Amino acid sequence: MAKGLDNAKKALPEKLSKNKKALSLAIENNIASTISNNKILNPRYYSKMSDLLENLIELKKDENLNYQQYLKHLVEIAIKVKNPEKSGEYPESIYNVRLRGLYDILDKNAGYALMLYDFLNSEIPIDFMESKMKQREFKILLNKYVNNAEKAEEIFNLWKNTNS
Repeated sequence: MAKGLDNAKKALPEKLSKNKKALSLAIENNIASTISNNKILNPRYYSKMSDLLENLIELKKDENLNYQQYLKHLVEIAIKVKNPEKSGEYPESIYNVRLRGLYDILDKNAGYALMLYDFLNSEIPIDFMESKMKQREFKILLNKYVNNAEKAEEIFNLWKNTNS
């Protein structure tokens, strides 16, 4: 972990790397930006990462962490945000963006996520967003397999916003 932080510091402008407050703020902002940019891909996961970051910032504000502990936790969150597949949150069988999203939406049920993923990939045309009719057909089909309108809408949005 320290090696990754040292490498990151070397890549920063000298003034920033020597100013602890500016360095931590830059890291916080980069993490927050990455979360914001990726939230559309998996809102549940990135909301969780956003909460982790906010909690860590609050701990820092309450002065319950020293600077080194704070940076260590920032780096841990940054790794989870940048590489969700390596976060420890997902089984090996959940190997891409859509599967991770399904897994989260379906309450971490890997078997159901894999089955629904295979089904949707075989039944839903790649160009479904080009036609309102295909979108309606997708939603009708999805509602037959997902008995929760909110989750069905999340899955539709997942398919709309990703491609894998």
